[in-house]
Amino acid sequence: MRYLILRPAIGVYLVMFFTAINAQVLTPQYGVSMIANSQGYYEYLPKGYSSGNQTYPLLILLHGIGELGNGSSSQLSSLLQYGPQHLITEGVFPTSFTVNGQTFSFIIIVPQFINWPQPTDVDSIIDYAIQHYHVDISRIYLTGLSMGGGAVWEYAGNNTTYGNRIAAMVPISGADWPDDGRANNIAAANIPVWATHNDSDQTVPSWYTIDYVTEINTAPILPKTLARMNIFHSYAHDAWDTTYSLNFKPDGLNIYQWMLQFQRSFTNYWTGLISSAWENPLNWSLNIVPDKNTDVVVNAGTIIVSSNATVKSLNLSPGVKFTVSSPYNFTVDH
Repeated sequence: MRYLILRPAIGVYLVMFFTAINAQVLTPQYGVSMIANSQGYYEYLPKGYSSGNQTYPLLILLHGIGELGNGSSSQLSSLLQYGPQHLITEGVFPTSFTVNGQTFSFIIIVPQFINWPQPTDVDSIIDYAIQHYHVDISRIYLTGLSMGGGAVWEYAGNNTTYGNRIAAMVPISGADWPDDGRANNIAAANIPVWATHNDSDQTVPSWYTIDYVTEINTAPILPKTLARMNIFHSYAHDAWDTTYSLNFKPDGLNIYQWMLQFQRSFTNYWTGLISSAWENPLNWSLNIVPDKNTDVVVNAGTIIVSSNATVKSLNLSPGVKFTVSSPYNFTVDH
């Protein structure tokens, strides 16, 4: 019989302060409630974020059990010990990544949970981020360590509706008992997975990760991209310092570059429930305004576009009234 003994990811909390020329800004949101189970978080916004309506890839990081807290100024800082948020405080996190000839900058959200996060918690945080930030919904990435790594497995595998929101995932030392049903959902949702663990981890056994990856890669419906893993030789629980390092590039790409290779495709249907305004998210089935990564389908109704807009494709049924107001441009990108 196999047992899990879960210990805090890190036992000592360090409060870090930094100043530097052109320092990147990691903003604490003390006491800001995204959900009932999270009362504070860190946000990182790309350079130039405040100007224009450009959308950006979203990276959400789920922390370990040792960093549970109430989101206050005295507790939120425990999240700065590792991950991209630590690299940002050190001033070494790149402001952009170039992958396949395209340049991207992340929005990064690091929530602090009060209790072990449930799949509904993670889903609500994604909703919050989409509602409050300029998120490219085709590029939402999820990573986490220990408890947070387990929450990544649990969320992505809970159902394919959740899974289809994620473009790629990186669970590290994930504290979740491997489950065939969750593995099958992850495979069916075609989520690219890169999982890491230490082979002799004394807190969460490495077979958790090994079994998950094996189950995904032998699922009834195989993913288009097979799950991959790196198992490091160590007795420690901490596999995240190596994984989140910019220099960890076993195939020439670090995890940030690897994630950015992957993108979801979405179809957004016009409902016109509120008005004829293209720009009102409540007029759309996904409750967001379509962007360059969105396939748009309009089966009936009247649409008036009063801003510059770009979509991936546009399918208009006969009888639809579609008007682009002057001086704005409407572009179909493919």
